[in-house]
Amino acid sequence: MKKFLLKVIKKFLKLYYLGVELRNQIIKLTLQKSYPLFIVSVGNIQIGGTGKTPFIKYLINELLQHNIKKEDIVLISRGYRRKGNGELIISKYIKDARNFSLEELGDENYMLYKQFKIEFLIGKNRRKNIEDYISILKENSIDLKNKIIILDDGFQHLYIKREIDILIFNLSRADSLFYREELFAIRRADIVLLTKYSYLKNTTRYLEYIKKLNTNIFFSEERYLFFKYEKKDLLKVKIQSIYGKKAILIAAIGDVSYLKNILKDKFKIVIIKDFVYRDHYNYTEKDIEKIEKFLNLINDDFIIITTMKDFYKLEEIITDNMKKDFYVIDYLIENKEVFNIVFKRFLDYKNGRV
Repeated sequence: MKKFLLKVIKKFLKLYYLGVELRNQIIKLTLQKSYPLFIVSVGNIQIGGTGKTPFIKYLINELLQHNIKKEDIVLISRGYRRKGNGELIISKYIKDARNFSLEELGDENYMLYKQFKIEFLIGKNRRKNIEDYISILKENSIDLKNKIIILDDGFQHLYIKREIDILIFNLSRADSLFYREELFAIRRADIVLLTKYSYLKNTTRYLEYIKKLNTNIFFSEERYLFFKYEKKDLLKVKIQSIYGKKAILIAAIGDVSYLKNILKDKFKIVIIKDFVYRDHYNYTEKDIEKIEKFLNLINDDFIIITTMKDFYKLEEIITDNMKKDFYVIDYLIENKEVFNIVFKRFLDYKNGRV
């Protein structure tokens, strides 16, 4: 029975992937539109947990380190699981002094907004957002060539032409049955950045196939930062502060198992209990009550660890008891060579060399 179901699923997927490819070709040939902006797309073909957002964080951070102004870095995002369907533009050129909420932005955008304060175009109609943003820039006599636009989750969003297409690919999930589109779509990327391969015993068979599809392959590096939550602020701490400790993990991310492996193997943390939720989950008071109830049963010393994305969802609702030893792990996926390619292409575009 299982073999029969697997055959049926595979046949269905073939038809689905053919439909996706046909849709992509129609969009590229008839509906794709270009704009007078430098656009770099960062996306994937896998379903969650590739490291796309940690790479976007790295990209933003490096651009700031290279003296690109915050107002010249613009993130275009659908705003997954945000409340409301309208388009939202956050820009210094729009007078809006309010603090935007988690519900308005969606969890990943909210984290990036709190960390970097760059410009955002959020909403399902990304082309309309770009066109409205261009109008705002022109009204304020702003040079469009100074802007670097990051199209989040843009690999399938072919309505917008881009200068560079970066595909983030989680090598540890290369044998997954379900993809957003067929593996041969890897050919479409200008850059393929491989992530999360450190736990694979043998990457050869995956790499050989991927290299047949695309030769512009790069391997990511991972960087982990730890912060302690004290007096409503995040204070960066040394790894020794958390190394080898017992911990309770709270997480709602795309690849929790990978995070657990990192905490266990790299930092020798013993996870005595985990509270794991689906990706993009918004915590409730009931969740906090459940965690608090467990804390009251423990007599041993322990710390609480959560991710940066989760922290911004938990910050307003965690109890004083939870705040005592509350740590946050931030995770960046890096590759200097990839950044240099993007930055050089941006400078060439800005200076009219392309």
